[in-house]
Amino acid sequence: DENCIGVKTGFTDNAGRCLVHATKQDNGMEIVTVLLNCGPMFEEADRLNNLAVSNYDYVEFVKPYNFVGTVNINNGSSNTTNVATIKGFSTIIRKVDHEKYKVVYDIPESIEAPIKNGEKIGCVSVIFEENVIFEAELVSIDTVDNIDLKYMLDNILNKWYA
Repeated sequence: DENCIGVKTGFTDNAGRCLVHATKQDNGMEIVTVLLNCGPMFEEADRLNNLAVSNYDYVEFVKPYNFVGTVNINNGSSNTTNVATIKGFSTIIRKVDHEKYKVVYDIPESIEAPIKNGEKIGCVSVIFEENVIFEAELVSIDTVDNIDLKYMLDNILNKWYA
């Protein structure tokens, strides 16, 4: 098996013929098969591996460090800021359940400056049926200064008297 990444055979009087077999599929899914007291252990490991491949998928719902969009900035030195994920989320799911999952990005249409690099802008959720199974912050990947006159004067005065 070209996907095999590990195998260990064994035998004891009590356990019989034993096999631990691991594969890594092209989509990144790793499958470990453990067989105890099994005569046709290689054939059975192959059958179980094929069963797992035909019934399950490895899905990357949210990619880490991935650009997801822009947000408009009010009173900023730039009109927009780029928004990205920090954490990612991948899992193994049953193929028949694909439609029961959804990814929801909660990003405001606009925000007020100033914005710092890494500041929370929104969140991303992965939902299975009606249950949130993953939630993480979305962050700005830019720094946007405030150009509001009152903010700039307050900032100058704070620095002058600090």
